[in-house]
Amino acid sequence: MPSRRTCSILLSLCLAIAAIWVENAIARGLAEAPPKGINLSGEWQLNATLSDDVEKIMAERRANLRERFERERQAHRRRTSTDDDLYNPPLFLLDKDFAQPFKAPVHIAISQSGRRFLTKTTAANGDVNTEQYEAGSKSVTSFGAGFADRDTGWRDKAFVISLRAAGQELRKEERYSLGPNGRLVMVTAFSGGDLPKVEIRSVYDPSGVD
Repeated sequence: MPSRRTCSILLSLCLAIAAIWVENAIARGLAEAPPKGINLSGEWQLNATLSDDVEKIMAERRANLRERFERERQAHRRRTSTDDDLYNPPLFLLDKDFAQPFKAPVHIAISQSGRRFLTKTTAANGDVNTEQYEAGSKSVTSFGAGFADRDTGWRDKAFVISLRAAGQELRKEERYSLGPNGRLVMVTAFSGGDLPKVEIRSVYDPSGVD
C-alpha cells in the first residue's frame, strides 16, 4: 500500500497536470478566426448611458477593500500588539485617481482583417493608443510596472485579449463583441493580487449615431 508521502506526491502531480490541462484548454479556446459573418470593424463612440458607471463601481470596491484591510489590521494588532506595515492598506487605495485605470476609452476604431485585429482608442483626456493583435497568438507585453503573458483570439463571437502578470496572480481580460442593435460591447475584467475583482461593461454606438 502506498505511503502517505507517496500519495501526497501523486496528488500534487495530478493537480499540477490538471492545472496545465485547464490552462492549455483555455488557450486553445482562443481561435484564429471568428464565426462566419462576425466583423467588428468600425468607428465606435462610448454610450455612457448604457455603460457601467465606473466611478460608482470602483468607489464601492474601494470601500469594501478599506473595510477588509482595517479588519485585518485590527486582528493583527490583537494578535501581536504591534502596528507594523504588514496590514497597512496598499498605496492604490490612497490614490485619488483610483478608478482611472478602469475607465473605458471614449472612442474606439477597430480594423479586423484575417487574423489581424487592430484597435485605436481615445481616452477622455485625449490620449490615443494603437494596438495590433494576431488572433490565436501568444506574446509577452508590458503591463503596469512589469510584464504579462498575453493570449489573443476569438472565443465564440468575442475577440479576447487575456493578460496574466508575470510572477503574479493579477489578470486582465478584454472582450469585444457585437450586442443588440449592432452596438459594440467591451467587457473588461480584473482579478488577482490586491486589486478588487471587477467586471466593467462598456457599450459603444457606431460613430455618428445619437
